[in-house]
Amino acid sequence: MAAGLLPQEEGKLVGTFGSRKDIVNDRNAPLALMTSDLRDYDFDASNRWINGVWRRAQGKTTSMSVVVRPFQDIKFLKNRVADGSGVTRFLAEAVNGLSLTYNKSDNFIAQGPAYDLFLNQLPNQTGTDTNYGLWMTMLDGKLSIRYNHFDTRQLDLRNGDISTMAQRILRYEGFIANDAYNLRTQATAWINGLGTGGSAATGVTGEPVGNGYARQRVTFTGTGVQSNAEALRFVFTSSVGTLTHAGLFDAASGGNPLAFVALPQPAAMTGPGTVTIAAGALTLSAG
Repeated sequence: MAAGLLPQEEGKLVGTFGSRKDIVNDRNAPLALMTSDLRDYDFDASNRWINGVWRRAQGKTTSMSVVVRPFQDIKFLKNRVADGSGVTRFLAEAVNGLSLTYNKSDNFIAQGPAYDLFLNQLPNQTGTDTNYGLWMTMLDGKLSIRYNHFDTRQLDLRNGDISTMAQRILRYEGFIANDAYNLRTQATAWINGLGTGGSAATGVTGEPVGNGYARQRVTFTGTGVQSNAEALRFVFTSSVGTLTHAGLFDAASGGNPLAFVALPQPAAMTGPGTVTIAAGALTLSAG
């Protein structure tokens, strides 16, 4: 940090300036976790840093201010203040005590690294301030008049509704590393099943039991709209009827239904055989 004072001439010119540099190092800690019995915090799991290097944000703040009293100690004006009266004395006192001011500064807030929707790192929040004005003192110091004009600007703000929207979109896309429930992580654990119909409450209806049938694990990939990465094959050892729908579940059996969709064409399983869903045939999107 540095500061300075400009030379003065009998108090007619007063100037100050300053400069400061701030550095902030940022690192993430794990989310607060509970013990397995859900009765207490798991301090051993939470009281540590997430692996990785420290992230640094830095920047400078500068300021400059000048006060000028151009008519101070002018003999003619001092005589009018000392010996004059009425309006003449009032005006002489106002001019003799006139001060002109100018101030300019810039600043920033050192914040931890953050990214926009295109994964570009965001700059620090910054601001600039410029103000100028004047003041006068009259009536033996009983009356002071001051005027200031301010021009203040804030740039690269990170708060507001747009910040919330961006975070939710990035969570949906799977770019929040410590979010255990983002779409990409959760999709790898979803299970695909078949049935003779579809229902919002059950996912699919008429899901086969036995006869070689088993739900198949499905992994979705992609950005935005996700699709199954590999083909899914359901093997049957005997007839199970006509299958018309596929459903997503969060468990290999039972569990919660997540979604269902009609097959491109019904699969009539009148005996042993295989039903195959090609890679990319299942798609998943938010909404």
